[in-house]
Amino acid sequence: MRRGGALILFALAGCAGGGVGYQCEDGRKPVARFGTDRMTLDLDGKRATLIQVRAASGAKYADAATVFWVRSSDAMLETPGTMTRCIRAER
Repeated sequence: MRRGGALILFALAGCAGGGVGYQCEDGRKPVARFGTDRMTLDLDGKRATLIQVRAASGAKYADAATVFWVRSSDAMLETPGTMTRCIRAER
């Protein structure tokens, strides 16, 4: 794993049990559960498993239809036909 992804992963590890909630500009509220090289993303009533892919910075996860790119407390969510900025929600 690249160092940047590892730092983000360790920073989020304490929240992994219930997941890390995000609030997106388009109103969606994804919940991410981070693993070593993959994550699960609960979004729009569905759960997807995303695999970590190469990123210039942060940690980026993708499958055939979804990309979730985390940098610090910000994230970008890309789904078919949409791209939105998200921020980590306070719990």
